[in-house]
Amino acid sequence: MLKWFKKKKEQALEKKPSRLSRLKDKLLKTRQNFSERINHLFLGKKEIDEHILEELEEILIMADLGVEATQKLIQNLTQKTSQKEINS
Repeated sequence: MLKWFKKKKEQALEKKPSRLSRLKDKLLKTRQNFSERINHLFLGKKEIDEHILEELEEILIMADLGVEATQKLIQNLTQKTSQKEINS
């Protein structure tokens, strides 16, 4: 009877993923979600307009890029699109 309890405990320990493994899984999901949102944002768009820049800003902030870095990037993109250096 005691061996049965010991086997159950050993099986439970073997199946539990490590912290590093769980972290890798979560980072993979985050990276995939970020990539999917960026791809979806620009899919089929011919021009980068104000709506796209606002959505991009939201995506970058939610991805923890940081407010300052996001603002610099959006300002740069806004400037380039207004100068017609970028359109898609």
